[in-house]
Amino acid sequence: MPTIDLNNWNYCHYETSRLRAFISQGGIPGTREDEVQQIYFLTVSDPDFKEIYQEEFFQLQEAVTILNSRYKHWKFIDRAVQEGCSSCQAH
Repeated sequence: MPTIDLNNWNYCHYETSRLRAFISQGGIPGTREDEVQQIYFLTVSDPDFKEIYQEEFFQLQEAVTILNSRYKHWKFIDRAVQEGCSSCQAH
């Protein structure tokens, strides 16, 4: 069974017929005025990306671990693989 990992987190997600769970990246002000700290968001949304739940993590590995532990029983979607004929699919 495929899962989200440190290499595919930005183009794969889990979904049901009514919800999707994914990780996105953002930034928050750092301790210095010109500094931005990376942050990762574990988000559950509806199919139109209307946020239902969101949790913040400072470490990508932690976000990936929590996402997989909560949602890996949902359908795994890999957006790097295109639907259509085999000659058109991304590999």
